[in-house]
Amino acid sequence: MTPDRIARAADSGARSQTLERGIVALIALSDAERPMTIQDLSDHLGLHRSIVYRILRTFEDYALVWRDQSGHLRLGARLAAIARSVSKDVQSVALPVLTELANTWRMTAFVSVWNGRECVTLVSVEPRRTPQSIALRAGARHPVGRGAPGVAIQACCTSSEWEAQEVEVSARPEVERLRRGGFIMTTGEIDASASALSVPLCLPGEPPAGLSLLYRADHVVSDVEAQAMGDSLRDAAAAIARDYVGLVEVEGGFDERMGATG
Repeated sequence: MTPDRIARAADSGARSQTLERGIVALIALSDAERPMTIQDLSDHLGLHRSIVYRILRTFEDYALVWRDQSGHLRLGARLAAIARSVSKDVQSVALPVLTELANTWRMTAFVSVWNGRECVTLVSVEPRRTPQSIALRAGARHPVGRGAPGVAIQACCTSSEWEAQEVEVSARPEVERLRRGGFIMTTGEIDASASALSVPLCLPGEPPAGLSLLYRADHVVSDVEAQAMGDSLRDAAAAIARDYVGLVEVEGGFDERMGATG
């Protein structure tokens, strides 16, 4: 798939082939299960080693990538600073709420946001002293048509709004069930070993989002526990929304933040 992306960039006059190659390289390094060498990355991208080397040298100049003593490529510290700037007000108000959720339910709590055809994890918190919790890193992605977080994100939109986005992903029938019951649960859709319970997180001026708890698929959740988890998530989503609105108002209001003129 990655070489196809690069080929599409070459065929499109509206895109920068060099920039797309660099972006795909960063994504490959981020997604890799183990550190890659220049040759590994060259093979993965289907590009000549010299091209990959020039891309990486530029990244090294800006502290986006560095090489350890064994020649393996690592993501640079500046990427962490960039990541913290993504919806930073949402991250700021969500983090303490997620921490409380994670430690109350002893499950990973996270916020995922809509990005085209994907859900992207914006921020996540694992519970303390729970060795069997599921790790979920910021930036993790899965198709928006799969899993409880995707259903919750779809529930932030009306049917007409969703269709107008032209994401070529049909709205799931579970959206109406979520709206009636307040939460949605799925098992094995994001990962075969994981289950998720999610509620919508709809914030003004931000992309549709979902607030979720992630836990092992072999953990049996009773109807009573699921309802309590759903109630807890809805209360948490309301708290995040309230704190977000308050923070934005302090920083200058929605009109300035969203570029309104009157």
